[in-house]
Amino acid sequence: MKEQMGLTTTMELFARITIYDIDDIRVRVTNFEIKIESLLKTADFALGEEDALKLVMDEIKKKLGEFMEIIEKLGEQADKCSRDIRMARAVILHRMMTHSSTSTTGSMPLDL
Repeated sequence: MKEQMGLTTTMELFARITIYDIDDIRVRVTNFEIKIESLLKTADFALGEEDALKLVMDEIKKKLGEFMEIIEKLGEQADKCSRDIRMARAVILHRMMTHSSTSTTGSMPLDL
């Protein structure tokens, strides 16, 4: 019973880590969407005003750097989330296998 509680606790912990990682990705994507909308508004303004074109191009270049940073951070966060999920699976599988090999009944891996 104690081993089952430990397994459940481990599963809950890794689920929380995964939820946190996915939520962080969601926040970054939302931020990226806001920046893209801003860029589109800037481009619309440039299309309407020829004199503003140089200013708008400078603004777009500046925002491009921000976009590249956001994309890089999203990639890093997605990689981290993927690693966390793989690690959670490995830990849980290891615990399940350890529990099943030490089980007294031997009838079911988790004795549910």
